Amino acid sequence: MASLSSLPAKALEAVFLYLDPKTAFTAFIYVSKRCFGLLLSSDLRSQYMNLQFGLTQDYQPGLAAFKRLFRRETCPRWIPLTALLTTGGVDKNTHYWAQNMFSPGHHCAYCSNEHKNNIVVAAVLSELVHGPPTPDLIQAQLLVSGLIRGSWRLRGVPAILPKDSAEDLTEEELVLTKELIRLDPTALVPWKPDENAAGLNMWLTAQLPAVESAVSLLYEALANRDTGISYRDSYYMHLEWDLQAASMAKVLFFTRTVLVSRFGKWSCPVETFLICISEDFLEAESPELVKFNDILQVTDLKSPNFPEIIHYSETNFHIYCEFQRSSAQFHPVIWGKFKSKQDVELQVELKQGFAGKYVYVKLINPENRMREMGDRSEFTNIDCRFVGVRGSVERFGPE
Repeated sequence: MASLSSLPAKALEAVFLYLDPKTAFTAFIYVSKRCFGLLLSSDLRSQYMNLQFGLTQDYQPGLAAFKRLFRRETCPRWIPLTALLTTGGVDKNTHYWAQNMFSPGHHCAYCSNEHKNNIVVAAVLSELVHGPPTPDLIQAQLLVSGLIRGSWRLRGVPAILPKDSAEDLTEEELVLTKELIRLDPTALVPWKPDENAAGLNMWLTAQLPAVESAVSLLYEALANRDTGISYRDSYYMHLEWDLQAASMAKVLFFTRTVLVSRFGKWSCPVETFLICISEDFLEAESPELVKFNDILQVTDLKSPNFPEIIHYSETNFHIYCEFQRSSAQFHPVIWGKFKSKQDVELQVELKQGFAGKYVYVKLINPENRMREMGDRSEFTNIDCRFVGVRGSVERFGPE
């Protein structure tokens, strides 16, 4: 590290620009005053954020936000997302609404209406719909994180279960429940004060089946109470929300990890899909999304009409490719395909970082398991258990 700090200024800047955030943080903030001094240059920080995450000039972090972002890179979490729209409708009722796709836990899935492929589902950073986390919610999340690690008790969080019915929950409890489910279904297990921390993990494991059943019940109640969902037709459904306020908000998520899951006994689990990230809202019928319709083979992507593929992976279970991040504010990230019935989850550690407010999922086609599942429907639909991006959220503004 001594030789690093002794490099000429231009060489030191070049090294800094191509380091991953974790290394850049430890190498430059803690090595020497000269290295740390580089971070005082807003121009260099701007170059770094553009190179590492494709960040535009509208979202350039001050020094404090820059350091926070680096620290959070070492402890990424699932980004809380709220479903905005689907062009695929829902199967039977809003119990299968698209929000299920962005909620960790195995309680339910997004299940589309039948007889349609190339479905677009859009989600936005949750605080742009519901507002930033309240102090009480932040405290609850800290406590839940500690519970999952098995080191803290769940003090100060309402004992939501057992209840006779999800309808017995107060509105306040419903809001808190929705946030806790987003973190982990085990968060719903009420802590027993006489339990000792050493036996917590064993006790939680034994409770998981009951918890998953309860989570499903709670989500059904939440979906049925959500009056903000509007229908354009039997396929296009959207949430009522303030697009202008979201566009003006100086907040973004940063990610380097994407996960797609089709876990569960579904008759038509997703087979081929596309994941995109954007700083701006795009309509589902936008050309940037429509051009991926019916792209079922990776060879179909090898034309000038599509972004450059920078990484390709194929196993006996799945195929995926990562695209070169574009200079625009909308980024196709990965195209993927499940090849085996035994393959229920694909997690990709991306070669690039991405920043945005929105996640777009295109469910291109399903795997047809209707006969073996005893599904007598005339047409297929598409079922998807979970899509998540792991990383951190940063708010930009005066420091």
